[in-house]
Amino acid sequence: MVSCVEVHLVGVAGVGMSALAQAFLGAGYRVSGSDRYADRREGLAILDRLEALGVALFPQDGSGVRTMPGRVVVSTAIEDDNPDLVTARELGVPVQHRAEALAGLTAGKQLVAITGTAGKSTVTGMVGWVLQALGVDPFVVNGAEVPQWDDGRFTGSVRAGKSDHWVVEADESDRSLLHFQPEAVVVTNASSDHFSKEEALALFSRFCEAAHVVVDGTRAACWAGFEPAVDAAGSTFTWRDRAVRINMPGLHNAANAWLTMALVETLG
Repeated sequence: MVSCVEVHLVGVAGVGMSALAQAFLGAGYRVSGSDRYADRREGLAILDRLEALGVALFPQDGSGVRTMPGRVVVSTAIEDDNPDLVTARELGVPVQHRAEALAGLTAGKQLVAITGTAGKSTVTGMVGWVLQALGVDPFVVNGAEVPQWDDGRFTGSVRAGKSDHWVVEADESDRSLLHFQPEAVVVTNASSDHFSKEEALALFSRFCEAAHVVVDGTRAACWAGFEPAVDAAGSTFTWRDRAVRINMPGLHNAANAWLTMALVETLG
């Protein structure tokens, strides 16, 4: 009988997939993975970290699928003729996209999803950090690492909180963000990148339709009152008559902090 709490991740060393592996572990799943870098014996610190956490690593030859046949998870980067995928099809093992798998973990949770052309990882980290400081104990799955969340077990791309509040980075590059059903959304910005700006705006608009709370950085109204003073070490701006200091350089990080504060205030 196949266990519903087994999952095998193809390309597990990737930044998004390694974060997902940790998220599954934090949610109580048995996790295995394969990666072509491990097959080439190219040392990657993340593989050592995952193995220490309890991820069973296999060659990318289908053996991991045979050993852990609950579900196979892939990213858009995995080719159709990958041996793990071929084996999954032969055995009838369900295959999911990374975003779909992560969305499944967030089902029934109070989900905040961060998307946009740029700044997603930073805002995801900021929102998770503020909620943590407020005592919410969020579960955060990010596309980059927050150093303060690296506890020697989980890397900083995942914070395995115990509450029903989840914060995730939702990728727009392959439109996989549409797998999520968030209660709250932040759209950082929109520009021509993986597709035209007009297509990005339409995608983000569709993503926001079902959310109860939307902070949309593509709309001018979102930036009313945003007048940061930027220096070499960070920036200062005023939020609700209170001076706010951000010790992260760059106008873009002032903007990221502004969006974070707008969201958290709207959430109450």
